[in-house]
Amino acid sequence: MTIFALAYQAELRDSVTDNHIFRTAKYVQILTKKLMTKDKYKNYITPEYYNEIVKSAPLHDIGKVAIPDKILQKQGRFTKEEFAIMKQHCEFGAVTIRKAMQKLKFKSFLHIAEQLTIAHHEKWDGTGYPRGLVEEDIPLSARIMAVADVYDALRSGKPYKKSFSTELSFNTGLLFASICLCF
Repeated sequence: MTIFALAYQAELRDSVTDNHIFRTAKYVQILTKKLMTKDKYKNYITPEYYNEIVKSAPLHDIGKVAIPDKILQKQGRFTKEEFAIMKQHCEFGAVTIRKAMQKLKFKSFLHIAEQLTIAHHEKWDGTGYPRGLVEEDIPLSARIMAVADVYDALRSGKPYKKSFSTELSFNTGLLFASICLCF
C-alpha cells in the first residue's frame, strides 16, 4: 500500500490519468503471469521476479512529480518543447528510485522498479526515450510495463483523443506485445 500511496502522488497531480497506476499494475500482473508459461521466459520470470515486477509497476510514472503543473495538467497535445520536458519523467523517476535503493542495506524489488521506470517509453526499433534502446537491450520489465502503458493509453480517452474500443485496443495491444516481447 505504501508503494501505491507514493505512486498515487504523481497521479494526483496529473488530472488526465484517472487511476492509470492501478490499471497498468493489473495489466502488468496479468501479462507477466501469462509470460511465465512461455518457454522463452519461464526460467527468467521466477515467482520472485513476478512479485517484484507487480510491486514495481505502480512506480513507473513516479518521476511525473517533478514535471511542472502547466505541462502535466495540460488538456491538449504537447508542443515539441513541452514533450521534451515531459519525457524527463523517466529519468526523474529512476533517480528517485536509485536514491531510495542507496539507503537500503539489502537487495530489494526497487532494481526492477528502476529498470521499468527509466525504460518504459523505449521502443523496439530504438525510437523511444530516454536512451534510444533497441530490442532486447530494453529490460524485460520495461517491455512488459510498456505494453501495459500503451494498452491503457489506447483504452483511455483524453481531451484530445477518444478511447479505442476494447476489441481494437486488445488487437493493437496484442500486436504491440508480440513486437516488444517477441512471442
